[in-house]
Amino acid sequence: MSGMEEKPTRSRRSFTDGFKCDAAAMVHVDGKIVDVDVAERLGVGEGTLGNWVRQARVDRGERAGVSTTEREVLVGLRRENARLRMEPELLKRATGLRRCLSRDSDPLRVSLPGRPNDSRPQWHARSPGCSHTES
Repeated sequence: MSGMEEKPTRSRRSFTDGFKCDAAAMVHVDGKIVDVDVAERLGVGEGTLGNWVRQARVDRGERAGVSTTEREVLVGLRRENARLRMEPELLKRATGLRRCLSRDSDPLRVSLPGRPNDSRPQWHARSPGCSHTES
């Protein structure tokens, strides 16, 4: 064994916005630090509580930064942007597959075993440049 001991892993906890707001209020009242042992009593890290206090100050307009509401809007816009960037690629793939399938009048027609052709669908065997692959 090495000289370093392994720390027990803690699962990531999530806290409600109300809990964070109440915890930040326990630290600061009217801009004055009231209780420095809040983090220990609540069972959260000092850095985590400090982040909540900082975000509460931003939300109240006491400090420059991105408010919680603005952050939620940005997350939604980034998600929508990613979806909109993905749609043209999906449409290209779907159009290519449809074009590949429509090259033959009967895409489900297959040659029977024992015949000179293999058992792949005829449309696939005869479609040059078709990017569709069998699974």
